[in-house]
Amino acid sequence: KDSTFVNLAVMLPFQFEKNVEFLKRFKDEQDPQLYRSTRTFIELYQGIKMAVDSAVRAGLNVQLFVFDTKRDTAEIAKIIAQPVLKEMDMIIGPGYTNTFKYAAEILKETKIPLISPFSKKDVTKGYPNTIRVIPSDKSHYKVIGEYVANHYYNENIIIVMDTLGSDEAAKIIQREIMAKGMMFDSIKLNIPKITKGVYQPINSIKGDKKNIIILANNKEAFSSKLTAKLIPLSSSNEIILFGLDDLKKYKNIEVDYWDSLNIHVTSTSDIKYGYPL
Repeated sequence: KDSTFVNLAVMLPFQFEKNVEFLKRFKDEQDPQLYRSTRTFIELYQGIKMAVDSAVRAGLNVQLFVFDTKRDTAEIAKIIAQPVLKEMDMIIGPGYTNTFKYAAEILKETKIPLISPFSKKDVTKGYPNTIRVIPSDKSHYKVIGEYVANHYYNENIIIVMDTLGSDEAAKIIQREIMAKGMMFDSIKLNIPKITKGVYQPINSIKGDKKNIIILANNKEAFSSKLTAKLIPLSSSNEIILFGLDDLKKYKNIEVDYWDSLNIHVTSTSDIKYGYPL
């Protein structure tokens, strides 16, 4: 009714009582630590408070309600049963997949948006009022397919999967590229090649075209092997490598190698619009 006034609930497993007991174990000369995974949720809450402060400075009136779920479904049921929860415009949490689904089931008939802050699993399926902040790998693969179709549809597109892995991701990418490509070139259908293992993609490299190589998996050992084979070829062939942002975490691949392969990654958070790097 009043667009300048928002009730926001935060339901996260701060586990206050366990932290109090945990902190009592430390001696005066020791640096105190928080109980297990509590730090992640406290940092998230600090971020929420910063966002709320910014919104308030911009003229929005925000009422912030904070609940400790204690990582317990019984506690979540008690919180949701409180009359004040019916007045919420948005709920952030609970933090874990199982507790989020539990809360989503109870709140299924309401129109209150329930936000999953961390889960990469498909926790929103069947719950129309839920939102997942972090997209699934499937969503990443679709975006890669769409981008490649828009920019490199007529080039040599090679989708790479491990011999031991499922071909689901590879087929998602292939379908996305074909579907998008047909929208602007229905006469010429380019079917991206799905390859298995290290040697099939190497043998599919062409010297007269850009070689768009898409990793349809996030296994470090396999990616490292393939990269080692691609590096020597990059001096005489144009290679552009696509993959998930897991690639940034791989410790046994030098940054210079990624650079020579013109690496492109999708990311859930590391993005600065309008910033070339």
